[in-house]
Amino acid sequence: MNRSTRLFRPLTRWKFAVIASAGVLLVGALWVLLSSLRYVPPLFLPGPEEVLAQLRTGPPLRIWLFDLGNSWGRILAGFFAAAIVGVPIGLYMGAGSRFDALAFPSIEMGRYLPVPALLPLCILWFGIGELQKVVVIFLGTFFQITSAVSGTARGIPREYIDIARTVGLKERAILWRVVLPAAWPSIVDILRVSFGWAWSYLVVAEMVSTGGGIGYRIMWSQRYLQVGLVFVGLAELAILGLLADLLFRSMRRFLVPWQTD
Repeated sequence: MNRSTRLFRPLTRWKFAVIASAGVLLVGALWVLLSSLRYVPPLFLPGPEEVLAQLRTGPPLRIWLFDLGNSWGRILAGFFAAAIVGVPIGLYMGAGSRFDALAFPSIEMGRYLPVPALLPLCILWFGIGELQKVVVIFLGTFFQITSAVSGTARGIPREYIDIARTVGLKERAILWRVVLPAAWPSIVDILRVSFGWAWSYLVVAEMVSTGGGIGYRIMWSQRYLQVGLVFVGLAELAILGLLADLLFRSMRRFLVPWQTD
C-alpha cells in the first residue's frame, strides 16, 4: 500500500500543470516589471526586448546547438561514471562495517570539498580538454551519491538481513539480492537529485573550455557584457534541468513500479 506523506489532497494532473504554468508566468512578469522600472541599468538587468536584440546579433543557432550537444555529453559522462562507481561503494559502506570504517573518512571529506577549489588540480592533471570537464562533474556528484546511498543502505531493516542469513545466503548475495532491492527506490531518488547537482557543476567544468558548452557561453557573454545572452544560457540550463527531472520522474514509474507518487 502506498502511504502518501502529503498533508493536503493531491491535485489532478491538469490542475497541477495550470498552477505550475502560472508560477512560471509570475516569475516572468516579475522580471518584466523590474526591468521596465529601470531601478537597475538595462546593461545589468535587460528586459525582453534587449535580450531578443542580443540574441539576434549573437552567435547563430548552430553554435547554441553545438554548445548544447557538448554540455549534454559531458553531463551524461560525468554523472553516469559517478553513479556506476558511487552506488556500489555506497552499498558496501552501508552494509559492511570494516569497509565503512575504511572509506567513510575519505568520502565525507570529499563531500565537503568545494569543487571549484579542485579545478586548478584538474587542469594540471587532466589538461583543459574533455576529460577535465568530465572529471569535475564526476567529483561534484560522486561523493554526494556515495554518501547518500550508504546512508540509505544503513537504514535497511535488520530483519531483512537476519531472514536472508537464516535461509543460507552469503554476504555478497545478501548485498545484491536483499540490500540493493530494498534500497533501490531511494537510490533512484538519489540519482534524480544528483543529476541536478551535475548541472550545477557544468558551469564550473566549462569555465576553462576549448570545446564550447552552455557554461562556456555564459562566461563568454559575461566577459563581453552580453547580459541578455547570460539570461538565455541560464534559461537554457533551467529548462533542460526541468525536462531531465520530468524524465527521471517518468522513468521512476518503470524502475520502481511498486511505488507511486
